[in-house]
Amino acid sequence: MRLLLEEVSIGDSDLVYIGEGNANLVVGLKDRSLVLRFLKGEICEASVEDRLNSILFYFNHVIHPRLGDRFLSPLLIVRISRTDLEDLKSKIWKKRPEERREKDIHHPICFSMPDLTSPTTHFSYSTTGPTLSVEIKPKNGFLNPRNCPHPSLCNFCLKQFYKLKKGSINTISQYCPLDLFSGDEVRMAFALKALLDCPQNNLRMFGDGDQLHTSTTTNVQRCQEFVSGMFGSEENLIQMLITALLSDYQPDSYHCLSDKRMTRPANHAPDSDCDTKPCKFSTCGRRKVQAKISGKPSCKDEQETHPPHQSVLSKLLDLQSGSKLCDKEAEEVLYKLTRSGKSIEDIQGLLLEPSKAHVNDAKDVALLAKHVLYTTAKDVSVFVTFRRDESTDGVSSPRIRLNDDVFCFSIKIVDLDIKHVSKIPKYASQKDKWLNSLI
Repeated sequence: MRLLLEEVSIGDSDLVYIGEGNANLVVGLKDRSLVLRFLKGEICEASVEDRLNSILFYFNHVIHPRLGDRFLSPLLIVRISRTDLEDLKSKIWKKRPEERREKDIHHPICFSMPDLTSPTTHFSYSTTGPTLSVEIKPKNGFLNPRNCPHPSLCNFCLKQFYKLKKGSINTISQYCPLDLFSGDEVRMAFALKALLDCPQNNLRMFGDGDQLHTSTTTNVQRCQEFVSGMFGSEENLIQMLITALLSDYQPDSYHCLSDKRMTRPANHAPDSDCDTKPCKFSTCGRRKVQAKISGKPSCKDEQETHPPHQSVLSKLLDLQSGSKLCDKEAEEVLYKLTRSGKSIEDIQGLLLEPSKAHVNDAKDVALLAKHVLYTTAKDVSVFVTFRRDESTDGVSSPRIRLNDDVFCFSIKIVDLDIKHVSKIPKYASQKDKWLNSLI
């Protein structure tokens, strides 16, 4: 029996193309502060609805109990008309990357969620002025040696060499997830500066809902002017992001920053490319290149640190670190369950409700469920949004003071869809390709 879905009329709404990956296509209705996310691919409408319901069930029963309301936005399944679907596809066709057009959207059912680049999604009437939203795809924040084939590079950094050799990127990013998740402000600044210098698909900045830059760099006039107009400098933005990501993120959270340029840490020797000015980390510490040449430790710092317990980074690490399996071990568990007579879809269904597994399979299903949660959590996006606060009394939003200005900030996690177990063999085999790219 199919559920009666709420209908959303697009009509003359201000429709904008936001982006897409291999599995989803996202558009926004800017005048209504809504985002619609469609599944891509040649599958029947009933299968699309089943897939959406599985994602929603996982969101409500697995993700929400672990993250709670403060980091999550509502997720609804809605229907649009066939006419609206065809009009939508026609309007966005030219804006879609050519390499993504092979997979299209075919059915008028999708997810509806708040537009995380809109101030009305996050803040009350007491905020004013421009709104900056920073989307970060932080990736996996801890190093599991059994799941990393290279002795000194994490999987993200290793894959950079593979992508460069394949030609999908022109330069290797200096970003390392372990720096961002370290909780150490110097390492976090290094990571965020690396993302700003070379965003790829791991960082996007939106000014009043519009993307401010390309995937190549944020060092473009429009982006620089927007950031300077709000915070005075890129360095201040980095400090704002660090403060937000380390915050306990409670309604009464209040942090104070001073407007000062970031300086090179005492133990950080400059490259020949660096001058004597305060270091912005854009050319220092080429650790990936050094690791490729010398094999010395690169991604993991000798002095291990952690983000504060209630911070968004800590919450993501909790989700990511629950699995005790590497990808190859997860593949073995998957094959064991299929050899017992279960189909891939049977196993996928059990991951939504592990308690329904037969007693003989319960341990393996529980192991696999934790591993799928890890694969889900390492591919999320984190939205950090800022807007100037002009309230004269108490407000129920976390705030950061930067000199004479006070900014409300919001943190939301998205892209929490359950991963399909059929992808586990790919996860296990692709690392060999990444490693071979260094040969």
